[in-house]
Amino acid sequence: MADFQFSCQLLYQCLHQSPDAGFLEQLKQLAEHGQDGVPENDIDKGLALIAQGLQSLNEATVKHIKADYAELFVGPAELKAAPWASVYLTEEQTLCGEPTLAVKQFYRECGVEIDTGTREPEDHLGLMFAFMAERLAKMVETETDSACLDTQRAVLKDFLSEHVLTWAPHFLDILYDNAQTDVYRGISLLAKGSLEQLATLTEAEFRIARLYR
Repeated sequence: MADFQFSCQLLYQCLHQSPDAGFLEQLKQLAEHGQDGVPENDIDKGLALIAQGLQSLNEATVKHIKADYAELFVGPAELKAAPWASVYLTEEQTLCGEPTLAVKQFYRECGVEIDTGTREPEDHLGLMFAFMAERLAKMVETETDSACLDTQRAVLKDFLSEHVLTWAPHFLDILYDNAQTDVYRGISLLAKGSLEQLATLTEAEFRIARLYR
């Protein structure tokens, strides 16, 4: 369970925070140590790509990766991989739509308030990974209490089925296709594989939803 928590916290940082040299050095070490033989699944393939992309970590590499992050998620031009559910699940393809409000309400019902210091939509996939990391931390704390463990697993199952798996795999495909670095191509695979494992852990459903982008 702790491994799932760590993965979600890492993916929050990867998708929500602009990388600096220190974080990329940590990511490089994690990717290199996480590899075990021939890559067989999306997580293995993602780690291999990240390690490859960070093999020569220098000032130019950091600058290139930071630029890739900005073009994918920040702008100022049209984002290559917008990380918000509303962009994919609403016909208008804009921020702060009904999916955002639904996610915000889910957080509220769980007693969680997302505060990053800036006003931003709560349906950012990075923030969703942060929420799942927090739920998984509670599962680690209560792993000897089967009733509490089942409750937290049910919360995660509902969150994944209703708010994440409807659009996130599609977004991660877009991220992979539009990334200019092996690092973000690898992150997309790492996230996709992690969601698949979380779905297995919680028995969450990959529900079909109409996507507008």
